[in-house]
Amino acid sequence: MFSLSITYPIAFPTLIAYAVSKDLRYLDFLYSIRSATHGVPRGNGLRVSKQDGIELLFPSREDPNFEDVFLRNVYFPYKPQKTDVVFDIGAHMGFFTAKIAKHVDKVVAFEPDPKNFAFLLENLRRNKLINVVALNFALGKEDASLFLERHYGQGRTKVTDQDTGYRINVRSVNSIAQSLGLKPNVIKIDTEGYELPILQGAKSIIDNNKPKFLIAAYHYPGEVSDVAKYLSANHYLCYRYDVPHTLQKTKESYIYAEPLKNELFKS
Repeated sequence: MFSLSITYPIAFPTLIAYAVSKDLRYLDFLYSIRSATHGVPRGNGLRVSKQDGIELLFPSREDPNFEDVFLRNVYFPYKPQKTDVVFDIGAHMGFFTAKIAKHVDKVVAFEPDPKNFAFLLENLRRNKLINVVALNFALGKEDASLFLERHYGQGRTKVTDQDTGYRINVRSVNSIAQSLGLKPNVIKIDTEGYELPILQGAKSIIDNNKPKFLIAAYHYPGEVSDVAKYLSANHYLCYRYDVPHTLQKTKESYIYAEPLKNELFKS
């Protein structure tokens, strides 16, 4: 936190300049400053960071996603267990996957954006994570063919039914779990507002396997309510927690959900 208290004030004028001009070059400069203490520059806007024995390669502009997992620790309710089978939906460049992989049985990391996916594969290679399966497609309510919508930064890629010119394959949690022959007992979802369709596509897994959920639910107004309502209707106890941005008053909402105790014995 000490290093952040130095870099954030330096970055603040750049943020103001971007707010006034909307020039994306200011954002690139902002994130290069923010990430200065998070790793070693490797040229072309890339950075290598080492955290808790994990080595990660990522562009400086993806520093907020790195910060979420390792500095803000937004998934803190989850305590990995050696027997866990984890679905990381919206794996991005593999930050959450890399953090937990050596502490669980298996991780399946889903990332539809090919640029993110390339970094995900590289970070798995760097850390010799042989218990991770990486899949380059999106998840949703049902198997389908949809599109990717890109914004600034690769962490903001989202699934849409609007033709963006970049078509992708979409699978449901139910169908991919059956194809892989796996029964996830932990599912993490951060998909830029596409969380509810993914939950709807996991109905059979929810009914029969009752996994725990970690869900980023701040992407649109009312998302926390939508997600909690769906899970509650499926006999889950939902805990909302709000994580402040670093050195800011604004917060992002997450949900940790686990099946009601009397439901644990029905599968």
